[in-house]
Amino acid sequence: MRVLIVEDDDSKISRLRDLVEEIDDGWPIEIRKSMKSGAQALLELEPELLLLDMTIPASDEDSWNRQRFRIFGGADSLRVAQLRDIDCRAIVVTQHERFGEGEGARDLAQLRQLLETEFAQHCLGVVHFSPTEERWRTEIREMIVACTGLIPAEDMPFHSK
Repeated sequence: MRVLIVEDDDSKISRLRDLVEEIDDGWPIEIRKSMKSGAQALLELEPELLLLDMTIPASDEDSWNRQRFRIFGGADSLRVAQLRDIDCRAIVVTQHERFGEGEGARDLAQLRQLLETEFAQHCLGVVHFSPTEERWRTEIREMIVACTGLIPAEDMPFHSK
């Protein structure tokens, strides 16, 4: 299974990569750090699994400039997959609990509902990432196991607990 991670935070990239490798260390993993490079990789690589941040730089050159971040960049990436009919499953992994300002603002629950409805074919779910908690790992693992049909290691015969 080809995996594409679209995320600009190196620490979060490392933790997501480690999680994917724990699930199956044979899966090729590509990393992109902006909406533009992520969309290009999505079209070129056609990954089966997409782990993406919601708020990401518009381009790799913008990673230092917070004013050039796309608040709903993850949704834009899902739109690319949908419009190009790319057969991938996506998990949005975000540290934010609120997105945007004014009338267009959304909290995490509203974002989850929007993405899982508008992109039902692609979006497996939205996970709140916290560097101090481990719940996000369990949620992502369960989503990946459910969409791939993998048997979790703890359910395998002869697994020592």
